[in-house]
Amino acid sequence: MAVLKLSRGPAAKAGSEKKPRLKPAALEAAGGTPAELAARRKTAAKLPGFRQAQAVFAAAAARAATGVLFDLSTQAASVRWKIDNAWQDGEPLERDDLTSLIAAIKSLSAVKPTATKGTQEGEFIVATGDARRPCRVTLRTAPSGEQVLCLLGAALPKPTGHGFGAGLAGLFGRFLPRRGAKAAVEAEKTLPKVSFDVVRGVDPTRLEQVTGAEAYPRACELIAAAVKERASDVIVDFTKDSAGVHRQIDGVMSQAETIDRAAGDAVLAVLKTIGGLDPKERRKRQSGQFLTVIEGKPWPCRIVTQGVPTGERAQLALEYGRPKFKSIADTGMPPPLVDRVRHLLALEKGLIVIATPKRGGLTTLFDMVLTTADRLVRDFVAIEDAANPGAEIQNVKVVRWDATKNISPTAAVDEARRGYPGALACCDLKDPELAGKLVAAADEGLLVVIGIRGEDAVDGLANLMKLGIAPEVLSRALLGAVGGRLVRKLCPQCREDFLAPPELLAKLKIDPTERSTLPRAAEKGCDVCTGTGYLGRTGIFEIASGPTLNRYLAKKADGKVLRQAAMKDGMRLLQQEGIARVADGVTSLEEIQRSFKKA
Repeated sequence: MAVLKLSRGPAAKAGSEKKPRLKPAALEAAGGTPAELAARRKTAAKLPGFRQAQAVFAAAAARAATGVLFDLSTQAASVRWKIDNAWQDGEPLERDDLTSLIAAIKSLSAVKPTATKGTQEGEFIVATGDARRPCRVTLRTAPSGEQVLCLLGAALPKPTGHGFGAGLAGLFGRFLPRRGAKAAVEAEKTLPKVSFDVVRGVDPTRLEQVTGAEAYPRACELIAAAVKERASDVIVDFTKDSAGVHRQIDGVMSQAETIDRAAGDAVLAVLKTIGGLDPKERRKRQSGQFLTVIEGKPWPCRIVTQGVPTGERAQLALEYGRPKFKSIADTGMPPPLVDRVRHLLALEKGLIVIATPKRGGLTTLFDMVLTTADRLVRDFVAIEDAANPGAEIQNVKVVRWDATKNISPTAAVDEARRGYPGALACCDLKDPELAGKLVAAADEGLLVVIGIRGEDAVDGLANLMKLGIAPEVLSRALLGAVGGRLVRKLCPQCREDFLAPPELLAKLKIDPTERSTLPRAAEKGCDVCTGTGYLGRTGIFEIASGPTLNRYLAKKADGKVLRQAAMKDGMRLLQQEGIARVADGVTSLEEIQRSFKKA
């Protein structure tokens, strides 16, 4: 753990060798006219804590710290560093020394020194060596004392010949989007190269019909822009006069642009043709697949079109950029829960339920649970719909039902059981007869893993009973229910910390003596996260399993009582897991609220 000794400079390594004293950082005022900046800096430099502040920020730069927290809210004054997105304790300071240091920062950053309550914000610049970095200051004053949070931004551009004020144009520039015609031209140049191809075994003349069309380049640009923005899905909604393009990025849908109807029709006709759909059909549901060739590498893309009251909707599901998981731990499930899943999968018989909300990663979580099982010792058979096959999993045999061949879901289960499997699996369960067949198999002595839509583990069980499963049968067969939900991860490049009010920390059951800050997304994001403040997603999970839950299931208890029963058996709720991820700096409180509000 890093230790700061202001009086003697950075701590030396073990041994007799001594490090030279760090050169103090140059602290400059920001956010005013040249005369105001000079006056603020001169006033601050006269204060006794100014030299100590210079030493602190020199040490921060040497440690590559992106934040410094000065805490006077308790009787013991302290300094904490933010290094590699983690807060580390420094050596406690004398209260008078830290009080003087904070007074210098207040003066430099134009924070009112006489305020006794509330939060204030300011800024100044830290210069060490050739680097000049903006420092955002948040001061919270309360009767119990003060806390000052200083966040160091990216290096500023060197000042031009227009004076020091010109350099301030770059202050916090990494938090702001690029604008103007020049930025648009640069963005266009950085679009990835995209073309199209047909999937293997499909008539290649489909592609030949459209490659020379005027709308073909525009269709390529539609996908290229989505790839650049990290979109997993593109939805085009057609109305009488226009077509609105929406992109889903990390599970959140946002409108990208609106194009005129004629151009939209031409682009969709190109994509329909390549995907094997009828370009003239605008009412019936159609689905197909083609390849998006991105920077020379082919990626599957599924296209679905459907008539809607306003006109037509087309959805493009891009495979490019989707995370590839090798194990259940890759989904973000913590080790104790992974161990519980392994334990359930090792049991001889019973029912394991996996539940996530719509678009909540059900297929991914289901597949990762199956990969966790020992498929060499036990024969697994997956029951699937031929019209919507799942991903291939090693050592898992697949039996499909097929409506076009009059093979029903229950007939597929009968066929699978004739091979005497050790376990059955079925994802996205919706059919009542199939549900009854699978739960009966679990009750009779097989291990059965099913996936079903649900807001949490208990809601998944409730939806299973809505399919006609009797509570007493479910209580006998149930081994456990895994609930999951996806949340966005904060961008590591531009994520911020803020001083959390003590009442908020108390509400979240976070010890304020151990943590004073919480993370949040930068308002404007950065180039890495394409302006969203978030980069990728992870899962939060709960496991409802135990005798108390099963007992109350048999009593036909409601959801609230079942959750309480599961908590008595050791379950921690999804909301609690989400707060833990906030405390760990993985995601933000706003993202947790958004995720559950959506539900």
